Amino acid sequence: MAKLEKGAWVVVADTEKAQIYRNAETPWKPRLESVAQLEAVPASATFGRPGRRSDGGPNQMSALEAPDLHKQTRERFARELAELLYKKAHKGEFAHLVIVAAPQFLGALRDEMHQTVLSRVIGEIPKTLTERKPHELAPLVKTGLEAQ
Repeated sequence: MAKLEKGAWVVVADTEKAQIYRNAETPWKPRLESVAQLEAVPASATFGRPGRRSDGGPNQMSALEAPDLHKQTRERFARELAELLYKKAHKGEFAHLVIVAAPQFLGALRDEMHQTVLSRVIGEIPKTLTERKPHELAPLVKTGLEAQ
């Protein structure tokens, strides 16, 4: 059974935003303090409409399939968050990490995380809790870790 040690980080994320907290108290009575916040840039802000390609004949063009913008946003945001966590882990800013994320985003984030960060993960909670306040999250994280 993992415990939310003092100084452990908790990442609460979904495809649109991530909040990083640090436990400022004991494992028995955690209190989360904000460390950082990230927001995803929607893929629609970086991509235009689908293009066209030549079919080889005179004046013949075919439309290209529209990209899955939601998937691209999720994957890019997972990569950005994983890079941030790697930099912070490399600087020694945290030794233990709990990830609370929407199930699909949790998988995308796990795929992007470096082994340095993965080795510090003490628990994963596949839930969407990004709208919760820190004082609401602390007992949920504590309970979630105890159940693992």
